[in-house]
Amino acid sequence: NQMLLNGMGKVTVWDNHAYVDLIGSISRQPTYAFTPLAGDTVTGTTHMSEVRIFSISPTLKGRFANTGTLEARYSMTQTDSDSSALARSLTNVLSLTASDPYAWGRAGWSLNFRDSHTERDNQRSLDLQTTRFTGIINFDPQVTMRLIAGAESNNYASSAYRNSTIYGVGADWYPTQRTTLNGTIENRFFGTGYLFSANHRTGMLTLLGSFSKDASSTSQSV
Repeated sequence: NQMLLNGMGKVTVWDNHAYVDLIGSISRQPTYAFTPLAGDTVTGTTHMSEVRIFSISPTLKGRFANTGTLEARYSMTQTDSDSSALARSLTNVLSLTASDPYAWGRAGWSLNFRDSHTERDNQRSLDLQTTRFTGIINFDPQVTMRLIAGAESNNYASSAYRNSTIYGVGADWYPTQRTTLNGTIENRFFGTGYLFSANHRTGMLTLLGSFSKDASSTSQSV
């Protein structure tokens, strides 16, 4: 017998200001990344494990000045499995964002703080904190340039925390009302990180694509 679940929902607590996202998932995942897998999940379950993920994320939103926005988001995600190879984990993430892209006419700013803490059975906890300040220049309604500066701290490589700076550039291009192109390149603790994405909508079809390099813990990836 196998149990499968895939569900998500949103509860609106206060219109346009407060809501709660709910996610639940039960699936079969490879126990190890490099073991051979069968062609189906019915007869070939030797290297598969049941993975259960449940998440709750309350969010508060507000506005200030004419174009400024505020957002506070907390997310708690629990991951469990029937295999000792996939340790039970509990991840808490707090994200605070303030942004005013048109604070000074064509120029604006954005500030983001993110704190992630993951507890795992029989393994050390993992922490990641990032702070980013972004200067925004709106050349015209179709082209936006971003300058990024910040700092981060994590204990991914060892129990000792590693502190480093973040700096980079980004650009957003909206050639049409239905097409968006985004690109960001940053200097991170692991080297150069980047995110390139494209979005195009037609009458009945949406095309999405992205290419990125980042770092996260195994628990976060699951």
